[in-house]
Amino acid sequence: MDRAIAPMGPPAPFKSQPVVLFDHANVDRFPASHGIPRAVSAARETARRDLSVAFGKELTNHAVTRLRRSLHFVPGGNDRMLAKALGSNADSLILDLEDAVTPERKDEARGVVASWLAEADFGAKEKTVRMNPLDTPWGFADLEATMATPPDAYVVPKPETGEGLNAIDVELSRLERLHGHPHRGIG
Repeated sequence: MDRAIAPMGPPAPFKSQPVVLFDHANVDRFPASHGIPRAVSAARETARRDLSVAFGKELTNHAVTRLRRSLHFVPGGNDRMLAKALGSNADSLILDLEDAVTPERKDEARGVVASWLAEADFGAKEKTVRMNPLDTPWGFADLEATMATPPDAYVVPKPETGEGLNAIDVELSRLERLHGHPHRGIG
């Protein structure tokens, strides 16, 4: 798996979490290019290497490329909040289909988020979808509904096991093929 899938929120107690450490020795290996300071390039390479070890598989460089200063959660289905978020200085908008949406509104919100992905101008902002967990009736439906015009990435809440993340990876790969998107093009 070469997707950078990372759980959001505080780590569960007593569970080991991947730790990414900055290796200052890498700085001299990277020329300053495209306006990206050498330290940033070195940090990205260190993160890619350390996450590759944590996941047990080599990650591609595109899996660890975007550094974010701010993330803004937008309740799925709330057009007024999306309009405000699009005007914000946030680097990434997280279109939340999980905690921000009541069970009665999940189907409706999923359709609204899919239309936002297809029609809204996000500019340079990263657009991500916070899906529901797989052990709910909504997890796979969130992926299915938002893949026609996919987000840049999905936020996976409360992953319990590596098998759950692998199941998401398999489903994303299937949906990428179905919709004609590049294989592993979604983070």
